[in-house]
Amino acid sequence: MIIPDVNLLVYAYNSDAPFHPLAKRWWEGCLGGSQPVVIPWVVALGFVRLMTSRAVLDAHIAALAIETQAVVHSNDSDFCRFPGLRWVNPLAGWNLSGDPDPATATSALPTTAASGRP
Repeated sequence: MIIPDVNLLVYAYNSDAPFHPLAKRWWEGCLGGSQPVVIPWVVALGFVRLMTSRAVLDAHIAALAIETQAVVHSNDSDFCRFPGLRWVNPLAGWNLSGDPDPATATSALPTTAASGRP
């Protein structure tokens, strides 16, 4: 059984990658070979993240959270664009030293995309 690393898949797909010809030949050989090829979720999601925009992975995370009624914890305010998503920035209100920052302090309660408020 073959489990490819995300870097090899990126090289095989991206014609601008330094090892593209070798990786593409290797990948085509794997897919046409006799050994099964397994792509774990971490590799698939890593490939999607690297070969598309960040928005694709954010949409996936948002959809999972909405479907399971979970709260996304992220420092990325782009999550506010998903209607119905509850999200919280656990780093808001703190500076890089880990001290409270009154200038950016917000509630630690989850927010909704519609209001951006708890």
